[in-house]
Amino acid sequence: MNHTGQYYGRRSEKKGYDWIVHLSDAGCFVTDPVEDWEKDDDYRDEAQSNPALYDKLEIEEARKILVRWGRSLHSEGFSQINGLENH
Repeated sequence: MNHTGQYYGRRSEKKGYDWIVHLSDAGCFVTDPVEDWEKDDDYRDEAQSNPALYDKLEIEEARKILVRWGRSLHSEGFSQINGLENH
């Protein structure tokens, strides 16, 4: 699977991350514990230029966070159901 692009985590005031941003050639995509991946280019500049709020995430780190949220990496598909069928 090709995992191109960069993942960013928006740090939560409590612990962990409020949402994850994935930047790739296809655009800017955002997910959180409630909402599945959505394209939203409004987060691109904020994620890239605000290290006080966002952590740049390695792919495996992003995957671990997303698994806890019931999500897969954006590059692995948009649907939770696809991921569950493989288990």
